[in-house]
Amino acid sequence: HVLDKGQGGLEVEDASVLMNLTKLKHLSLTVVKNMSDVLEVVGKMTQLESLELGEMINVTETQVIQGFSQLTKLKRLRLEKGQQDCPTDAILRTISQLPSLVQLELINFDVKAGFEVSLARCSNIRILFLIPTYVTQSAHTNHFVIEGVSKLNKTLKYFVWGLTLELLKVTDMFIDQWEMGQKMNSANSPTQNPTQNPQEKVEGDSIPIMNPGISDCMEKEGVVLQVDVLRLPKVHKLLTTRLPNTKIKILKVRFCDTWRQNISDLSQCL
Repeated sequence: HVLDKGQGGLEVEDASVLMNLTKLKHLSLTVVKNMSDVLEVVGKMTQLESLELGEMINVTETQVIQGFSQLTKLKRLRLEKGQQDCPTDAILRTISQLPSLVQLELINFDVKAGFEVSLARCSNIRILFLIPTYVTQSAHTNHFVIEGVSKLNKTLKYFVWGLTLELLKVTDMFIDQWEMGQKMNSANSPTQNPTQNPQEKVEGDSIPIMNPGISDCMEKEGVVLQVDVLRLPKVHKLLTTRLPNTKIKILKVRFCDTWRQNISDLSQCL
């Protein structure tokens, strides 16, 4: 047998047998423990038009370059669990050279510094579905997402940004704590003008975003970083301003449901 369902996912015991499927155009292997072995074979399946792979946490830069660089007929690519040491920059650089690729889905990917630069290379992408991981530094993550997609303003036709309900809940708690601190400061300083708060009261679903003017100085010691908290309608308006020719959707979803999210019926966007 080809697939062995072990603890934590499937294991492809002999990935080379996939090479026998010479007419295969669509392949989905999202819960595979030995993804590095699968990538080695997938890189030779040049007839593929749609590809879904998971567990990208266990692959190297060399493996993703070899796995994707020859897929010249690939139109749609979905990758899941690109966390920790996943070579996201190498993935984006490689797939930016694929002539047929128009749809990219990155599900539960760490978005770090440099992501926006690598994403800017992907002028071939017309449809982008992105659900970042939100564990720490969510304000930085959101900044890099906005900066990255903004650089595709001339080519991107459809952008879906998935935000986890857990992120929205944590942000709401942050706002409540900040407002409580402001009330305590006002009580201790009766002469303080309450209209001079640095952040207006935010109501409704909101996300933190690192101030674009400050983020470039993050590495300098002593710099106080500024985080803006924006309601989702303002985030949508910001994206629409930066991407006037792009249809934008902000998706709210529980983390446990992120794996089941798909884009469909987008042919009209191309």
